[in-house]
Amino acid sequence: TLLVLLLILAGAALFAKEVKIDLTNAVIVRQNKVYDPLAKDLQKHLELIGGGKVAIVPASKVPAGKYVFYVGIAPKGAKKSFKGEEGIYLVTDKAACG
Repeated sequence: TLLVLLLILAGAALFAKEVKIDLTNAVIVRQNKVYDPLAKDLQKHLELIGGGKVAIVPASKVPAGKYVFYVGIAPKGAKKSFKGEEGIYLVTDKAACG
């Protein structure tokens, strides 16, 4: 949802290193089909912001050099269960996951 995107961007703002994302060179990877509605909502908003097509692709088919938005995939080392609206996001210069 838009809230997820805003949380990702807010998380990026908290770190000293600035992360610039080229939305015309981005793809979305979702954990499984349960996350389709979230992935499609994120896709819609990224396309509105970035002005281009953002594909939803399987993790095994991510083209080299693409910025990846992972939906439903927590960063390595993150706890596996969350309560209610709790979550964790990690934004780097290569990908955003959470």
